Amino acid sequence: MIKIKRTIITLSIGLFIIFSSPLNTQASSISRDGVAGLVNQERIERGLNPLASNDKLQTAAQWKADDMIEKDYWEHFHNGKSAWQWMNEAGYDYLDAGENLAIDFSELELVHQAWMNSPTHKENIINPKYKEIGIGIASGDFEGHETIIVVQIFGNPSAETIKEAPRQFAVQADEKVQAEVSAVKKNFWQRIISNYKSNFERGLAYLSSILLQNNSASANY
Repeated sequence: MIKIKRTIITLSIGLFIIFSSPLNTQASSISRDGVAGLVNQERIERGLNPLASNDKLQTAAQWKADDMIEKDYWEHFHNGKSAWQWMNEAGYDYLDAGENLAIDFSELELVHQAWMNSPTHKENIINPKYKEIGIGIASGDFEGHETIIVVQIFGNPSAETIKEAPRQFAVQADEKVQAEVSAVKKNFWQRIISNYKSNFERGLAYLSSILLQNNSASANY
C-alpha cells in the first residue's frame, strides 16, 4: 500500500506537487451541521460565543464551493473575483469576515483537525470578532479525480448605524494540510506524471494569510 501525504504549496516560496487519492464522496461524513458543531465546540471551550448560522453566508459559501468544482480552480481569488465578493453578491454586509478552504477530505473530524493544526485557519475558527458562519460543501470531478471541497465563511455583521465603517477581510486557507491518505491504483505512476504536469503548470493550491483593510491588501505567507 502506498501512502500519499497531502501537503501544501505556498506560492511565494515554491511549488510542492500534490497527489491526491480518489475519495468515496458518497460515504462522506462531512455536513454543514457537523462542521459548524465542531467550530462551536472549539469556541465554547475557549469561552467564546458560538457562531450562528446565517443564510446569506451559507449561500455565499455554497456558491464559492460550487464555482471551484465547476471551473476547476483552487484559490481565493479567481479571474479577478475576490473572495469577499461572494458575500457581497449574497447581500451580506459585514465589518469583519474570514474564509477557510479545504479539499480532498471525506471525514468530518479530519478536515476539522487539519484546520485546527494550521495557525492561520485556527485563527479564523476561534476569532472572537466573528458572530456568524456559512458552510458550503461541493463534490465532483476536480483535476481528473473525484473530490470534496469545503468552504467556511465567517462574518461579523454590520449594524445599520455603522454600515460605512472600514471593512476587514481576513483570508485563511488553501491548505491540503497534513492528513494522510492511502491509495492503490494500477496506473499510479501514470497519475503521478499527469498530476505533476497539471499541478506544476497551474500551481494548484496555496496557503495564504491575507488581511485586507480599507480596500488595500497585504499578504503574509
